[in-house]
Amino acid sequence: MILSELRIADVWAQLGGPELKLNGRPRVYGRAFWRSGKNLRSVALNLHMNAFHDWPSGAKGGILRLVQTVHGSNEHDALTWLETYCGLTPTRPLSPIEEQRRRAAEKEAQALLQWRNEMLEALRCRRNRNWKLYHQAKNWILKYSLGNMRGCLLAEVCDLCEEEALRTDEVIEKLRELDWDTWLWLYRGRIGKAA
Repeated sequence: MILSELRIADVWAQLGGPELKLNGRPRVYGRAFWRSGKNLRSVALNLHMNAFHDWPSGAKGGILRLVQTVHGSNEHDALTWLETYCGLTPTRPLSPIEEQRRRAAEKEAQALLQWRNEMLEALRCRRNRNWKLYHQAKNWILKYSLGNMRGCLLAEVCDLCEEEALRTDEVIEKLRELDWDTWLWLYRGRIGKAA
């Protein structure tokens, strides 16, 4: 049996939860027996979605999370408990093809992460270089004034470096907000262009 085939009401009972009044509705309520809760409606179970929500603690999720919450365990221990007490089929080892795909995906993920970090670092260096030039030019102007051609030229440098630093900062922020699917698309597109 796989995890999606288990029913949360059955797992609740196997965990030692008090009897639920299954009245044909998708949501039933119970008490948080694992922490000696007294309120009979503190935990909501959604039977159609196989989900729970422990209102006082804020814990919520599916069957696996329920077992973790009740036992205070990690994901591995919760899966082992479900295998032992609820008939969950133990995780099978990967086939050679699946293992090869997993290794390739792991290698690609490491390369993607390195590429992303190098790109962001290069942009930060570019921004910092522009701020450094901006401050050097500004300090020269403060020391020697704008009253000559060099001062006017350095004022122009200040404006350009400030604009470029701010623009680079915006790019960094936009890139940091990208989700991993977009990063992967960009990374794969970069490889496709190089080939």
